[in-house]
Amino acid sequence: MSNILLVDSVLFDVPSQAAGDSETDFRFKMAANRYCTPSAPEQGGPALTLLFAHGNGLHKEYWEPTLQKLLAPPSGPGSPKRLSSGAKIREAWAFDALDHGDSAVANSAILEDMKDGVSVVEWARAIAAFVQVHLMSHRIVLVGHSVGTVAIVYSMLCFPTDAHIPYEAMVIIEPPMHDKQLRDENYADRTGHIKLLTKAVAMQPSDFDTREKAYEVMCKRMPWKICDDRSRRLFVNNGMRPKDQSRPLGPVTTKCHKSHEIAKFHEWDPMFEAVDHITKTCARFPYHFIFGAVNDIVPRYVQDNAVSSEKGRNVASVTRMPGTGHMLVQQRPDELADVLREILERTALSASLPTHRL
Repeated sequence: MSNILLVDSVLFDVPSQAAGDSETDFRFKMAANRYCTPSAPEQGGPALTLLFAHGNGLHKEYWEPTLQKLLAPPSGPGSPKRLSSGAKIREAWAFDALDHGDSAVANSAILEDMKDGVSVVEWARAIAAFVQVHLMSHRIVLVGHSVGTVAIVYSMLCFPTDAHIPYEAMVIIEPPMHDKQLRDENYADRTGHIKLLTKAVAMQPSDFDTREKAYEVMCKRMPWKICDDRSRRLFVNNGMRPKDQSRPLGPVTTKCHKSHEIAKFHEWDPMFEAVDHITKTCARFPYHFIFGAVNDIVPRYVQDNAVSSEKGRNVASVTRMPGTGHMLVQQRPDELADVLREILERTALSASLPTHRL
């Protein structure tokens, strides 16, 4: 019973704009998975709801190994201790970006004419809209990885200015974020780095004869070969789709198009706005940062800028996980669950503070 992870999958119609007093235009759909366990706390209680936003080129299901451990109740000697009452988890939601995963499949007709895909700003707006429709009564902690960190921070800017935002804390994992001044002062290095990432993505295979062949290639090719095997299998099963829907056992391709993945590397302005918002709000809202100790993608000076107290970014905590780097979600999912448990306990200790209004 303790290892059962229950999953509900939904497609959310994202409101794009008001069309008169009573009508709303829905252009995109956002795919989401709701996770819970048979032992989850009763709805309406003080338990937390977690929201997860994935990294670039990935998909919502890659959080499942971490959630499997995070949501499981104690099962015997050596298992994690029971979360305190204020840190118990009611449910978790994981979202696909609008041009990634099952969202990309649902939005495929629109995306055909969008070379650069959908901005991370639109994903942020979709997350905020989902919360406003479904989760305003919940106690929410958001968890983002890589570009997903920009989406969750930016989502705070997508609520009405006088609205209560039901966020209690935010966990920012391996963010690519830094301020505009750092980009301008290190322009050649930052743009050169993006060129390298663009080239690396362009060189990665995205089409395979079968899912079995895709898995075989991933087991041998960096960076996937050093990832937890559960992460590889999840990507093959959830990050890919049949190239021809009439041949479900035939060739497969990634759900996220390479051009859409590459375009995310060039979205500077949403990142700058997210960093500015952290600077303005960190005194009254807890941001917890998690970095991999191996600086394989995000340079250390970029990480230091994101959490610089000299810049006014006095964040709630900074954790550096040893032996892993930017893909720590895929490489160390169980260890990540342990770090998240510690952060949730800290959130519970702060629960007596006034509700955050940002």
